[in-house]
Amino acid sequence: MLDVISRGRIEMGFVKGVPFEISPANTNPADLAERFWEAHDLILKAMTSHDGPFNWEGRHFHYRSVNVWPRPWQQPHPPVWMPVGSPGSAMEAAERGMTIGVLNTGWVRTPPIYEAYRRRAVEAGRELSLDRLAYMALIGVGTTRGEGRRRADQILGYSRTSGIVAPQFMNPPGYASAAQSAQALKMSGGGGFRAGRIQSREGRSIDPRKMTVDDAIDAGLCFAGTPDDVFAQLRAFYDHVGGFGHLLMMGQGGWLSHEETVANLELFSRDVSPRLGEFAT
Repeated sequence: MLDVISRGRIEMGFVKGVPFEISPANTNPADLAERFWEAHDLILKAMTSHDGPFNWEGRHFHYRSVNVWPRPWQQPHPPVWMPVGSPGSAMEAAERGMTIGVLNTGWVRTPPIYEAYRRRAVEAGRELSLDRLAYMALIGVGTTRGEGRRRADQILGYSRTSGIVAPQFMNPPGYASAAQSAQALKMSGGGGFRAGRIQSREGRSIDPRKMTVDDAIDAGLCFAGTPDDVFAQLRAFYDHVGGFGHLLMMGQGGWLSHEETVANLELFSRDVSPRLGEFAT
């Protein structure tokens, strides 16, 4: 309906969910990925079927009569996005022609994810475009370096606290592969599944609960300072990961007030965003 109302301006995001949501949703982590892809296939089939109702009898979903109306404005269907955090998920998305968005993967984990996507897209015979790659960054811009870093520090309050959950909900058995879990524990030095996920450029593990602005900038999660500082940091990161077509800005969060948020977004849109086109040159 939104696609029709907006005359084709909608893009869909399919999200598997974080491990903390498994228990309250009363779902089985071991078959979460299978359920996700069945839902994906069902939704796209509903949007692209034009010869009347069809029935769906899958493992996780059962519908006697599926018939979507009105049809999507965009044909065959609106573009599909998916957040990913591993090369394996990136390859699955590439095979289906989805746009991937990554966050908190930084300097160390982003390049292999993007490379896996590019490689699988070529193998699947799909057109390779930077528009299929997106990166989400925490950004604090100020008229002075101190102001921009202060705003970034307040936004980071969200990152420091959002993952604080009881250990039994951190990585339920079956959510991640055995290899992924072992690697995360190895990187964290035994400090838990989440602790090893954030690393500096040199591979040093960073505790997300105690992360400073310097840590976040070093990890490639945060870009902060004056407009020139932020542009230079973004340019270095863009070149390091091999380019991407979408920058998703998190310019609000944590303790940042409404007034500070507005100032942050306005300064970015005026003094940083117009220059981002230089990345492609």
